Amino acid sequence: MQARAWIGVGAVAAALQAALFVLDRARGGRLPWADETMYWRAASRVLERGHSGLELLWPPLQAWVVAGIRALGGRGTAVTLVQIGLLVLAAVALRRALSAAGAERRVADGAAALLLLYPTAGAFAHYLWPEVLHLALFCLALWLLAARREDAWACAALGSVLGLAVLAKSLLVPVLALFVLVPALSGRRRLLRAGLVAATLAAVLAPTAWLNRQRHGSAFIGSSARFNLWVGLNDRGRPDFADDSTLEAWQEWRRSGETYAAREAATARRIRELVAERGPWRILVDQARRQYFRLFGLSSFLTEQLPGGGIHARGRGYRDPPPRLAAVIGWSHRLVYPAVALLAPWGLVCGLRRREPWAVAAAVLLAYALAIFLLLHVKSRYRIQLLPALLPAATLGGLRLLDGLRAMRGAHETASRLDATEVAIGTAASALMALLVFAG
Repeated sequence: MQARAWIGVGAVAAALQAALFVLDRARGGRLPWADETMYWRAASRVLERGHSGLELLWPPLQAWVVAGIRALGGRGTAVTLVQIGLLVLAAVALRRALSAAGAERRVADGAAALLLLYPTAGAFAHYLWPEVLHLALFCLALWLLAARREDAWACAALGSVLGLAVLAKSLLVPVLALFVLVPALSGRRRLLRAGLVAATLAAVLAPTAWLNRQRHGSAFIGSSARFNLWVGLNDRGRPDFADDSTLEAWQEWRRSGETYAAREAATARRIRELVAERGPWRILVDQARRQYFRLFGLSSFLTEQLPGGGIHARGRGYRDPPPRLAAVIGWSHRLVYPAVALLAPWGLVCGLRRREPWAVAAAVLLAYALAIFLLLHVKSRYRIQLLPALLPAATLGGLRLLDGLRAMRGAHETASRLDATEVAIGTAASALMALLVFAG
């Protein structure tokens, strides 16, 4: 992408952030929702008592980052500015990771630009959920793995970044082995490099595990997997906020035991009883009919906070935003997100048929997400962590379609025609994604 194009991307991204700042403050501003309030209070406890006081369902890093910004004299605006910087870092790291993994330059550029221009990703820089922090760390880890895995010092940095990512969100824990395994597959001193990743990862996580052992009796970093499994098995309805009983489930979880271990044991017992009562097959069918609509549906935590959304209906979010600005922001999401969602299957098919490494990694990440979110509690905000897979796939899908159209019209001699197999599989996958996006 030429410098002039990047200037245009920067200008549009800056305009988006300016509009979001207006929504944050105009006519009553925005009232935080759910975990956002919890993270702000946890940051206050860090400043006052030296610990976040969070339950072990939530990893602690976001509270410590917010507390660090506040300790330096910053408030809500400073937190937002830092998170905008993290979003830019994520875009730069994603672009470099894709380039190192063999993606075309226009795919790497397009994915980075989309990350900066995607309205909901931009909006999360204004929220207190740890999505942007985790996204930046994950993209940085991808770059270190793709571009620097032969370097011992980079492997040590990779382990540290992965540890911080786990302390932000526990989503990555089941796939950490892949980040340790890849440096051991080729090159000299492969075992040393893999060992460095594992050792620095453990070193970053160990203090939190030790403190949790002292305070809670369990050497965990923070995991809500079992709790989210219980809530996910009891989700009702396809829309995000059709029947949200998470708060009630959390209150019941707290009453179920005196310690984290006791509460987890009680939750495991209730899950076993539920599976015995309903049967595994019926559970899987019910989950498949619902969870992927919740994950990929058209709404987002941005639109849900605007008038007409589920969060706004509960008295939170943007209380009384300027109507025209709210409409523009809402429709910008409704245009960009479906385009990404429908083009991503095309790009993934094309990338896999070409055996491009980045496409294989994207397929692994998406397959992992589909596997866990079939059963776990699902919210649309969990899509943020899938953007490193969805955005390059959508970019390649759009480019392949444009190249195919140019070739059909004879407008570009070097443009490649669409492969019949790609057309068949890509169309079927995009049709399925359209169902998930629009039929929820």
